[in-house]
Amino acid sequence: MAHYSLHVSEVQRGKGQNAVASAAYNARDKLELTVVDKKTGVTTTLTFDYSAKPGLVYSKIYAPDDAPLWVYDREVLWNKAEDAERRRNSQTARKIMVALPNELNLEQQIALVEEIVEELVGMGMIVDSNIHHDKEGNPHVHLMATTRELAENRYGEIGFKLTKNRDWSRRAFINWTRMRIAEITNEHLAQHGFNERVSHLSYKDLGIDLIPGVHEGPARSIKNAELSEINRQIALENAQKIEENPSIILDKLAVNKPVFTKEEIARELEKALSAAIDLSGLTGDDIEAFNSEHTQRYQLLLDKIMISSELSLVTDKDLKDRTLYTTTKRLELEERFISGVEELHNRHNHSLGLVDSDLDKLSFKEKIVEKVRDTAVAFTMELEERTGLKFKLIDKKPPLSEEQRRAVLNILKGSDISALQRPLWKKTQKC
Repeated sequence: MAHYSLHVSEVQRGKGQNAVASAAYNARDKLELTVVDKKTGVTTTLTFDYSAKPGLVYSKIYAPDDAPLWVYDREVLWNKAEDAERRRNSQTARKIMVALPNELNLEQQIALVEEIVEELVGMGMIVDSNIHHDKEGNPHVHLMATTRELAENRYGEIGFKLTKNRDWSRRAFINWTRMRIAEITNEHLAQHGFNERVSHLSYKDLGIDLIPGVHEGPARSIKNAELSEINRQIALENAQKIEENPSIILDKLAVNKPVFTKEEIARELEKALSAAIDLSGLTGDDIEAFNSEHTQRYQLLLDKIMISSELSLVTDKDLKDRTLYTTTKRLELEERFISGVEELHNRHNHSLGLVDSDLDKLSFKEKIVEKVRDTAVAFTMELEERTGLKFKLIDKKPPLSEEQRRAVLNILKGSDISALQRPLWKKTQKC
């Protein structure tokens, strides 16, 4: 199932980190860092070799169109990034690690990553991108970006600017990154026919009464052992919340999927309960008794979920012979949405009787596009008021493509609104 995980951090010199070592690890490469002592002028070379470490499936450096060739040499790039910083506690690179959907194959994951990177490069960053499949079920990408933009110096050479772009380190950028990457991920899941969705919002923002776990990291250390115990205690508290209100499992599932099967409900419940289990110190009969109690508890909670008023049947059998469910509140929301759309569809307040040739006149075309924009804003506000949903308008400007021309004509000579696709639950019922 698609899940959302994004971690933004920095390569911090004050913690003994450097961009060359991070790049070598991400790219499973052997790279050298050249350090010149300012007082003595002595040059020291440090080698970081991760070339024997498995898991890399894709690696590429992306840069603005006018970037010089040296930016595509990983060793040169990150040595220059290190050299551009003068302070002992400088941040020499920005790291963004993103979980990639299991639903997508490698080619599709690369396309997703490239669209994410395109946004960052468009801001002026150079991005070193490396996709890892080093653990089953956990595909992810390491994006390491420069903290400075490129600029031409007085000698006509292209290098890093003397000043950093401070906007890239602000909380607003991190929040935007989390939101935008979630949007792009959902666009790619939809493009390839998957119903799963991800959300950048927290459990609290989503109204899910669970506590999020903490990131433990790949290394085995005392610190990570402590974090593991913290996560187990969080899992225990979450399991107690689920016992008190089993429908929390439905809320959690609904974040990623509009509809789901009983088997998916069962797996999500089992995962939540199992995370809290600690069999250390138990042996023989004690383990058997615990497992029996756990099975009974799991079955009782699953039965409660399946008869809960928060769960609604979508269809007894879809095209894949599955029984599908959704949350009752989602079903009610879609019904309100469709009711609002159908009411607007039956109104004909703005029909202009246009023909295709009218769109060839530039001045008239501009008026039409403005009319469409105004109409879209008005009806979006009305739909938001009726359904409680928030809609994002995409501002399309002339010239119009053939598809856009047909859409404009359909809008301006027909009903107040047209539905291009029926909601999933209605399509499924017809199957």
